[in-house]
Amino acid sequence: MKGGDKKLFVAKHIQHEIQAKLEESRNIRKSGYQVSNYQFDFAFDDSEVILDATHLLLCYIDRNSAGFGTDPQKVMAFVKDFIPIFFGMDRDGFRTYLNEVYDTTPASEEADDESVPPEEIVTIRTRRVANGKKLDLLRDVLERRSERPSRPDREGSVPSASRASTPGIGSLVGSTPAPDPTEPLDVAELKWMEHPSQGNFNQQREYPLNESYKKKVHHLYCNLNVYCFIRTFEILYSRLLRVKLHEKDAHEAVRRAIAPKAAHDLGMIDKSPSDLLYDTDPKSNLYQQIVRMCEEVIKGHLDPSHLEETLRRFYLKNGWQLYNLDKMLSGISRFAGGIFNTDPKDKTSDIVNLFFKERDKTETTHNQEIQYRKQVEKLIKEGDIYRITFVSIRRG
Repeated sequence: MKGGDKKLFVAKHIQHEIQAKLEESRNIRKSGYQVSNYQFDFAFDDSEVILDATHLLLCYIDRNSAGFGTDPQKVMAFVKDFIPIFFGMDRDGFRTYLNEVYDTTPASEEADDESVPPEEIVTIRTRRVANGKKLDLLRDVLERRSERPSRPDREGSVPSASRASTPGIGSLVGSTPAPDPTEPLDVAELKWMEHPSQGNFNQQREYPLNESYKKKVHHLYCNLNVYCFIRTFEILYSRLLRVKLHEKDAHEAVRRAIAPKAAHDLGMIDKSPSDLLYDTDPKSNLYQQIVRMCEEVIKGHLDPSHLEETLRRFYLKNGWQLYNLDKMLSGISRFAGGIFNTDPKDKTSDIVNLFFKERDKTETTHNQEIQYRKQVEKLIKEGDIYRITFVSIRRG
């Protein structure tokens, strides 16, 4: 993995990155300027890309289980649960979608492929294509009905992400994870913990400490390992998204490559778009073809150089970010595997289970939020604590 890109998947670098942001915001605040109380702001508003990133990660874990020091099935089950829960999707719908849209054949069931000629493997192992009606039904299932706002909320002032951001599939929720290390509570919250019955702090709150209210955001308090998993998953998501957003430019590059040229007649061009892509039709979905190539590379059915050359020719500006697909997935998988650390002192799995319980609640109180944070602090003990806040944004 080259230079700076390699550091993005190292825990120490990820930790230093957010700590530097925290110090920077503190210094700005001391100078009298207002700054956000979070260090990063990420948007996850394309459900298809979330699903693609998850599928590629699961493929990698299934075929590279030896290096994680834990049961790969346990890690895969965690990913299939955590991603839909964190992003507010229905777990059963999420799994059904993965099975309907992708080839999810386990590595253990691919032994018969050895008897198939190599040139036919790519044709056999293809991304499944469900009909449009079935995809529409699955899209509805993927959204948690309990999180759909009532009609007055839809007409209120809360902005939301476009539901049309994923052609043919539809988007789920817009989201903004905002990691905040060491000081995940704002100043008012810290004062409430110190002086719960004094002063006029209660006037500054929309609800008293013990009064329940509907959750508009969902907090995840966690240790470094969980934060690293989400941070690196975001890198994979954003890189796939950039490829998808350049669909028009890629089609133009294909059109220019197909156009008659003297170099073709002279035999100076060794490969045409049809040698690199599965389908060069102007109406074809090139992004889905790139995802399919990534899957074939992971499964060992396609040479990585083929994927790199395709990205270099048709996605010159941002395709290079997927060149190191194997190393990228290795880094994310390592953090996912770390959730099930065999060290009895490591309580990462308990931290995740606490989040699952909190994420499932539709209502909470300020006291419950404070207690949730304290429970995580006890599990982490001396380590840093991070807060990741998920904001579900919708448009009616």
